Order: sequence, then structure tokens, then C-alpha cells
Amino acid sequence: MAETLIYIHRNGQQQGPYTLPQLTMMTLTPDTPVWYEGLADWMPASQAPLTAPLFNVAGPVPHMPTPGMSQRNNGIKPPTYLGWAIASCILCCLPLGIVAIVYAAQVNDKWIRGDYDGAYRASQNAQIWTIAAVVIGIIGSVVITLVQPAFWSLAMWRRMTFTHHTPPPIPRPQRLRHRRRLLVARSPRMRRLVVALIAAVIVAALIIIFIFNPENTAWMPRCPSHMLTGYDCPGCGTLRALHALMHGDIDAAWNYNAALFFAIPAMAALAVAPHTRPHSLLRRFADSRRTPIVVFVALVVWTILRNI
Repeated sequence: MAETLIYIHRNGQQQGPYTLPQLTMMTLTPDTPVWYEGLADWMPASQAPLTAPLFNVAGPVPHMPTPGMSQRNNGIKPPTYLGWAIASCILCCLPLGIVAIVYAAQVNDKWIRGDYDGAYRASQNAQIWTIAAVVIGIIGSVVITLVQPAFWSLAMWRRMTFTHHTPPPIPRPQRLRHRRRLLVARSPRMRRLVVALIAAVIVAALIIIFIFNPENTAWMPRCPSHMLTGYDCPGCGTLRALHALMHGDIDAAWNYNAALFFAIPAMAALAVAPHTRPHSLLRRFADSRRTPIVVFVALVVWTILRNI
């Protein structure tokens, strides 16, 4: 007997169809409108006969296994290990961590589509690749810790042994001044050409974004980070925000990517900074070595906040 397919109405749009086991894994509220074959009209999930047991406070809702579900699953969603995969990718081993992230991102998708065995396999693969990344990272750290002093000792020995045979180098300030004079003498036309090309590319890109809505255009680039992990990166929604902003829809632009309203003035300020006074606050901030660190921390904080 075929399972009843259930539609839900959430976030202003119709979603589904879903099976009842899939709905048990979703965060439904008692007031969420649902409809399935046999109902005359949409009604709250807590009042529909098929979904009402989901909100029975007397005890946990028994899981309804579907045909083909492995007995080892027992209706329990497997862990994704996504957080551990990201941590192993950043702190331990980048290549193996990326593989772990790919498998971790497949768990939820396969579970929602009803491929329970595939979800468990993806979860196990994510766990295996995460452990492998951590082990490789630890081994690499130990090797570097043991080998690096030997390289330092070898470098010091070579410097002490062969220093008297090495001719003195050309003073660096003189070489820099010489190269700078050559660049200034030869490059004004090239600089103007490069600036003109960059400006033309930016204007062409803005015209394309103004004409075509990235929300409904298939050939517009999609964020690989979001496609891979399901989480928004700092730049997710930038094209849609620019399109909305150029059409005067400030609310939509803010919802797509609020950081754009801070990034545009910041980039303009950094572009103007080289032409300001040497000791101005803007010039000192642009030339400071801490500026990349501040920008990186801001991007990390924004990424965390928009995915909470």
C-alpha cells in the first residue's frame, strides 16, 4: 500500500510532498497548514488525523518504517559530522577535510529524499574521512616539529661555513628605487589601460546584473560553498542584493546580504586611502598590518551570525 503524500504550507509557499516519516524529522508547528488526499481543505497539522499524532504530548511518536529501510537505521537520523569535518579541514588536513565536508553535506539531503541507507553510508564516510584528516594532521604536525629544528641547524651551519665565500648583495633600497624609477618612467600608459579595462569590466558586470535577475537566471554563478555545505558564505546573495539595490528595493537587498551595505563604503574608503594625507586615520588603517586580520575576523563573525 502506497504511503500518503502530505503537502505543507510554510514560509508563504507550498512545500512537498513528504511522507509521514519525513515530517517527523522536520520542525513542524501545530499551526502549520497541511493537506493530503482525503482532506477537503488545508487544516492545521495538529488537527489533521494523519499528522495529529506528531504533536501528542502523551509520549514519543512511533516511527513508521518505510519499505526498503535498513533495520540498522531504526528510524534515527544519522549524525552529519559537518562541524567536525569543517574543523578538520581548517585545522588539520585541507584535502581530506574537503572530502569529509562533501559526505557530511549529503546526509540530510539523502535522508529527506528517503535514501536512508545512503544517508548512513554518507555519515560513515564523513566520520572516516574526518578521522583520517585529524590523524594526518597530527602526524604532519609531529613530523614538522621534529624535522624543522634539523633544517634550522643545517641552515645555520651553511651560513657559518659559506658566509665568507658569498659576495655582498646589492643594497635592497637601491634596487627598489631603481625598479620604481623604471616603473614610473615606463608604466603611465599601461596603468591607464589597466584601470580602463577594470572599469569596463565592472560597468559591464553591473549592467548585466541590473538587466538579469540572478534569482531567476539559470546561467548566473551559484555559490560553490553553499552548494557543497548548505551554509551561507560571507558573499552569498551578493548578486541578488546588487540587483535589488539597483532597482531601489533596499529591504530585499538587506535580506539577501546585509554585509553589502558595509562592504561598499569600506571598499570605496580603501580605494581612496592612497590619495589621502600620509598620516590620516584612513591612510594609517589601510596601510596597517592588522587590517587583513580585522577583515578576516569580520568575515568569520558575519558567516557565523547569518547561519545561526
